[in-house]
Amino acid sequence: MLLTFRLDEQQDAIGDSVKRFCQRSLGATPQERQKIEFSPNLWRALAELGVFALGAPGEDATGGFLDLVVAAEHLGRAGFPGPLPATILATGALPAAEVEAVLAGTSLVSFGRPPLMPWGMAGDISLGLIDGRVKRLDITSRTPAETLGGEGWAQVEAKAGADLGAFADLRHRYDLPLGALMVGAGLAMVESAAEHAANRRQFGQIIGTFQGVAFPLAEAVVALESAQLLLRAAALRLDEGAADGPKLALAARLSAGRAARKASFTAHQSYGALGATREGPVFWLSRRVAQWSVQTPSDRESMDDLPLELPSILDTQQVETAS
Repeated sequence: MLLTFRLDEQQDAIGDSVKRFCQRSLGATPQERQKIEFSPNLWRALAELGVFALGAPGEDATGGFLDLVVAAEHLGRAGFPGPLPATILATGALPAAEVEAVLAGTSLVSFGRPPLMPWGMAGDISLGLIDGRVKRLDITSRTPAETLGGEGWAQVEAKAGADLGAFADLRHRYDLPLGALMVGAGLAMVESAAEHAANRRQFGQIIGTFQGVAFPLAEAVVALESAQLLLRAAALRLDEGAADGPKLALAARLSAGRAARKASFTAHQSYGALGATREGPVFWLSRRVAQWSVQTPSDRESMDDLPLELPSILDTQQVETAS
C-alpha cells in the first residue's frame, strides 16, 4: 500500500512562491546558496512574503499549518538561514503588540535553553525553555558560540522574566517548521546525490547501477517521504483543531530529524571524496541539518512527551491510499 497526500491549489501556489523567492534571494545553484549568510534585509524580505504569518493565531494568519509546512519544506531545500521555528513559536506565545514586529521581520526571535541560545547574537527577543515553560529572558551578556551551521549562536547570561506558557501547549508551532526544514533539506541532498550517481562513472559503469549506491539512496527517500507525510498530516489535524495534532507534530519532527540525518550520511557516501569537502555540493546543507537536529529540546527529552501509541494519520480526506 502506498500513501499519498494531495495539496490544494493554495498550497501549490505557496510552494511555488517560496521556491521562486529562494531562487531570487539565494541563487539557483548550491554553489550560490552556500555563500549566502543571514542578513536582516533577507529576513524582512521573507516576512514580506507572508511566511511568518502562516499558522499565526487569530486575524494575523495568512494561512494554516499545512501551508506553513509546505513553505518550510522549500526553505529547507534552499538551506534558508534564520530562526524560522523560533519565529513561528513566538507568534503563539508573545503578546499581540510584539507579534506584529515579529511578523514584519523587524524583531528577530532567539529560542533555546540558556546559557546556549540559537541565534542569540542577533536576537531582539529572547525566549528560554526553563522547567517546561517558555519565558522571556533578560540577556545581560552574550558571547559568540561556534556552530556547525555557521549560525549566530551565543552563550548568554540571562534572567528569567515573564512566563509565556507551557512549552507543551506551544511546541507544535516549533516542531512543524523545524521538521519541514529538515525534510526539505534531506530531499534536496538525496536528489543531488541521485543525479550525481546517475552520471558518475567508475570502473566503466554508472555508479547508480551499483546496489551499494542505489539502495541506500532509495531507503533515504522512503524515510524522508514518510516523515513528510506525517508532517503534512499533523499539520492538517492541527488546522482541523484535532486534539492529536500536537502529538503528531512532535512525532513528525523526530521522524524528520532521523530521516534528514540519514539522508546527509547517504549523500556524502554517494559523492565519495567530493562529498567530504567543504566546497562540495552537499556539505553546506548537511551541516545545516546537523545544526537543526540538535536544537532545543533534545530528541531524548521529546521522546518522553510521546504516548505509547500514536493516533492514526489516515483519518483525513487529504491522505489517500493507492496500490
